[in-house]
Amino acid sequence: MQPTIPFNFNDNLSLILRLTVPLLAQYNITGSAEKEIGLSDIVSTFLLRPTSDKAKLQWAVGSVMIFPSGTDPKISSEKFSIGPTAAIIKRTNGLTIGALAYQIWSVAGERSRADINRFFLFPFLIYNWKTGSGFRVNMEYTRNWDSKNSFFWVTPFLTALTIIGKRKLQIGIGPRFNLVAPNGSRANWGIRSSITLLPKNR
Repeated sequence: MQPTIPFNFNDNLSLILRLTVPLLAQYNITGSAEKEIGLSDIVSTFLLRPTSDKAKLQWAVGSVMIFPSGTDPKISSEKFSIGPTAAIIKRTNGLTIGALAYQIWSVAGERSRADINRFFLFPFLIYNWKTGSGFRVNMEYTRNWDSKNSFFWVTPFLTALTIIGKRKLQIGIGPRFNLVAPNGSRANWGIRSSITLLPKNR
């Protein structure tokens, strides 16, 4: 679940709160016939941005925090981590190009667990037709500086608008491709689907 909540301080400045709440189910990852189901670590992103709906190029800066909220030690870092984050978005003729990036370090938590020193980059490209349907490509790059391991995923998917009651929803689905991963950790492929509740004014 990834709720995104904007707060307008005034006509010139707003705060965007983005939460990533991972509900995870995994099988045969930590061991043969082993399974873990529950809440993983929550990621909170706080972004300050100049408020201008007319600007084609928008940017934001802020901080990101990871809380050790996992219900099972096997799906939690058991570390509290913090770091800087930034985002940039450009819109033109139905096309949106942007990226979100952050660097994070662990500052507290279980001493027996590995420290966190990780970079994350999330570039994306979105094209929307006048019907409201669209095509997007998400890319996710993660670099662990301490272990010198990297992961890179590419997810192209189609989106469409629908209405349930009086509320608009955006639904999407597409394949996921794991192009870069450490030896023995590369996934064959995956599927990503999404349901997004849109603001009433959209």
